[in-house]
Amino acid sequence: MTLWSQHLTFRFLTKVRGALAGMIFKGSLTTRQSASEDNSKSHVSNDSSSSSAGAQPVTLMSAEVDRISYTLQWSLAVIPNTIQVGLGLWILHGSIGRAVVAPAAVAVSE
Repeated sequence: MTLWSQHLTFRFLTKVRGALAGMIFKGSLTTRQSASEDNSKSHVSNDSSSSSAGAQPVTLMSAEVDRISYTLQWSLAVIPNTIQVGLGLWILHGSIGRAVVAPAAVAVSE
């Protein structure tokens, strides 16, 4: 990857991480609110269940956001790397002709 495409990739990933964290946190607030409404309707005061219902999404937030970011970074790196391989094989074909098939086969088999 070139420096510019790497910069754009990390910039995009930072935006995605921020959006995901916001959506998960908003979802946990909605879950907390609905859990507290359910508890108030049933007139049962169980503070541990209402606090744990909202804490579960926040607890998993970091791991899930990291996993999604890593997968997205890998998938965004596939396109420029494929272009670089194709360009390299084309340049090599200009130098050695049809014999470019052998190095390409060796690279693919490893």
